Amino acid sequence: MSAQSACRETDRGGDAAARGRETLGSRLDARRTRLMPPASTRGRWPKCSARGALTSALMSTSAELGGRSTHVREYYADLPNTRYAALETYMPSNLTISEQLTYSTVRIECLLSDGTAGTGTGFFYKCLDVDDQHVPVIVTNKHVIATAIEGRFHLTLRDDEGNPCTGQHLHISLGNFEQRWIRHPDPDVDMCVMPINPLLQEADTAGHRFFYVPLDKALIPSPTELDDLGALEDVIMIGYPNGIWDHVNNMPIIRRGVTATHPNLNYEGRKEFMIDAACFPGSSGSPVFLYNNGSWANRAGGMVVGGVRVKLLGLLYAGPQHTASGEVQIVTVPTQQRAIAVSSIPNNLGLIIKSARLLEMDDVIRPLIAQAAA
Repeated sequence: MSAQSACRETDRGGDAAARGRETLGSRLDARRTRLMPPASTRGRWPKCSARGALTSALMSTSAELGGRSTHVREYYADLPNTRYAALETYMPSNLTISEQLTYSTVRIECLLSDGTAGTGTGFFYKCLDVDDQHVPVIVTNKHVIATAIEGRFHLTLRDDEGNPCTGQHLHISLGNFEQRWIRHPDPDVDMCVMPINPLLQEADTAGHRFFYVPLDKALIPSPTELDDLGALEDVIMIGYPNGIWDHVNNMPIIRRGVTATHPNLNYEGRKEFMIDAACFPGSSGSPVFLYNNGSWANRAGGMVVGGVRVKLLGLLYAGPQHTASGEVQIVTVPTQQRAIAVSSIPNNLGLIIKSARLLEMDDVIRPLIAQAAA
């Protein structure tokens, strides 16, 4: 069977449907891998109503596939239905944990109001994840989408067996891009989310089904799990540094690093910590994972051998840089590469917003849904 015919969009099969509700967290549990021991922001809130934040912002979608442009009809998202993730993702059993993580991110391309373009990283996440219902969102930084008048995602297609169609992906372009995002209410927290279930439903109606791996709250380390971490832990960051990506296969870049400050401490009193890794333009919004494959040390000094330990520690948003004159500044990781008046030199440190901040977005989205349903 050719790759094209294998990746045709068909209805879900029985075996694939049985796997449909699996998440990365459930896969880790099913494998009985031992995880942890038990126990500079721009932009403002969109000037629109609660309904407008999730409805009028989700309009005029156009999709491009295989060089042909398919216009998806203008639509208003039904806000109450955003609560129900009817379009589940599949979880093929042949994907390793690290491979699944590469399908958790999405490349974000923005056309800004000044005519320039920028790229950033987003990742899929389940907000309000309760009783097999959730709000699927894309998470990124506020500064990534600030002043963006148009944005584009690249989403990989899946076949009827639930496998990713490597090399076949859909380009989805969205107007009024900045207004589509729901911002963290704290202006000092560089985080925002876009509910995507209406977009997925519209694509499904048009016969397009995507493969992606949403992260969930099970991957956010608990206080007990954070207590077991040391100051120096292995981390990976997944994204699109300098806009670099495998555009043929729609795959991101994985970078390795270590924690530079203790992940259980609030750096400078903020719910952040620092990593030692190369953080380049385009990496903004990249998820940062605690990642150990095979063995790792626990706080008691013992070694855990066998299995994989994965936890979502946070997302990158900024990093200290020093200027040619020697001044050290904390700046958001830029989305563009362009000439600037003062030479700023990254020093391979990144500031990470702790993943627990994602749980705070539930309190932002919940009343919007309740108001729309009233």
